Amino acid sequence: MHTSERTLRRRLSEHDTSYLSLLDELRAALARKLLQEPALTIDDVAQRLGFSDTSSFFHAFKRWTGSTPSSFAVSCGES
Repeated sequence: MHTSERTLRRRLSEHDTSYLSLLDELRAALARKLLQEPALTIDDVAQRLGFSDTSSFFHAFKRWTGSTPSSFAVSCGES
């Protein structure tokens, strides 16, 4: 990106966001996409997103969506 860490932090702050906020948003979007893949388990999704364990992923997903990963996956399977 050819910018210093300090400059990046300042620019993100100017847009009322942070690296961690962007990472959280990206993980949430990717989690929703991956949970639509029937071949992947919730453990697989948690691991692909870099969570240390499935429980941490479960809590993050609930915070992001208000539902559990299992409920979300089931609702995506119903067409």
